[in-house]
Amino acid sequence: MQQVVAHMLQAPQAIALGLLLTLASVCAGGAIYLDSEKRRKEADSARRRSHVEASVDLIASRIESYDATEGSRIWTRVCSSCHRPGDGDDMKNLAADARRESAELRYLIRSVLDPEAESRTTDQHGQRIYMRDLSLSESEVGAVVRHLLQRK
Repeated sequence: MQQVVAHMLQAPQAIALGLLLTLASVCAGGAIYLDSEKRRKEADSARRRSHVEASVDLIASRIESYDATEGSRIWTRVCSSCHRPGDGDDMKNLAADARRESAELRYLIRSVLDPEAESRTTDQHGQRIYMRDLSLSESEVGAVVRHLLQRK
């Protein structure tokens, strides 16, 4: 029996088969790794979206309590370098819509809180334009949104 096994191991087909099995095993392991990495990223993204939505709910429910004057200072320091009046800035229209409709208020809050996830603005080629991440706290976001809501 040992001679048969030894002979089989020396055959070119057995060597090729062994290499194929090893390669298949390595590829399957890589696929498993990639699949678990993909699942981890999806779970992280879902947790982030859940956190953002909880923050949007909190800010929207307390919007009247935020300081619009502080929001104006934050706007001047952080936002006004890109969002200039009369420069194609639609924040004024968005704020007007947000005063009338809660879905628009939530969109406005989400846009400032998580700018990479929200964008309705496109460039001349139809590509979405995203705001940079401002890393503002919930209270800063609330203050900026309150400021926007009070602008005329």
